[in-house]
Amino acid sequence: HLPKHIKVVVDFGCANGALGLFLNKHYPNRFEYIGIDENNEFLTEAELLNPKGIFFSSLEDFKKVYGTPLDSVLVLNSVIHELYTYMGNCEARILLKEMIDMGFDYIAIRDMKLDTARGKRYYKVPLVKRIALEWQIRKSDYFESFKDYKQYSPHPKKSLAFYEEFFLKYF
Repeated sequence: HLPKHIKVVVDFGCANGALGLFLNKHYPNRFEYIGIDENNEFLTEAELLNPKGIFFSSLEDFKKVYGTPLDSVLVLNSVIHELYTYMGNCEARILLKEMIDMGFDYIAIRDMKLDTARGKRYYKVPLVKRIALEWQIRKSDYFESFKDYKQYSPHPKKSLAFYEEFFLKYF
């Protein structure tokens, strides 16, 4: 739904560059794809998927080269909740304001659902359900990720929020 004048897509938190692959498949040669992610493994994957893409490991590195490209959109695809989870409120707000102030023509946001009953996310998941969920995870390719996630999740370990965030991130 982007206007015709948009030529540059800046994907902040690009992970493996799936958005660039999608854009190239459906809109070949329409956009210059720029990915930003601090995870070097993701950037390596993104470069393989998007040989014409340009990649940076930080917003600061991107700004040094581009400033703000003209005719551009900044894409925040399922990344805002990550900023608040790992940076904290103040740092996340500062970074988001910095992005807004850069002057992109558009900022496209897709993130976790808005939850009008947020408190319900912190109810305990019944033990039987937790065992079933963790058994599924143990049988999947995501068990090692789950063990890491358990150590760093900001949510109570037995809450619905804990399991929701894990599945949204890894499945």
